[in-house]
Amino acid sequence: MANEENRVISHIRTQMKSAHWLLEETLSDVSDAMVHFAPPGKALPIGAAYVHYVSGEDWMIQSVFKGVAPLMAGPWAGRTGMSEPQPGTGDDWAARFEAWSRRVRVDLPAFRAYAKAVYEA
Repeated sequence: MANEENRVISHIRTQMKSAHWLLEETLSDVSDAMVHFAPPGKALPIGAAYVHYVSGEDWMIQSVFKGVAPLMAGPWAGRTGMSEPQPGTGDDWAARFEAWSRRVRVDLPAFRAYAKAVYEA
């Protein structure tokens, strides 16, 4: 049983590394203007999608799986490069998330450093 669990965990880690590589390569040449551009309709600005993915992984891995505070609330507090965290859950989450996605600002170099820490945690 332990060998099977180790194999599954190893596979998940490999998949996460691939996802991180794909995300970072996709965003490697994105400018500040592109990060904050708010497209019409429901599409998210690139920066909001990036923050959503990385901070969601931080919360999931640290809080849910490891039972500790996410990096953004610990050693990376105030240094993530995002102007504000995404809204928490609740009845009106979709409306609050949409408003947040148009409002959030991302300092790309700082956020990339935080993302690297999340990926390595």
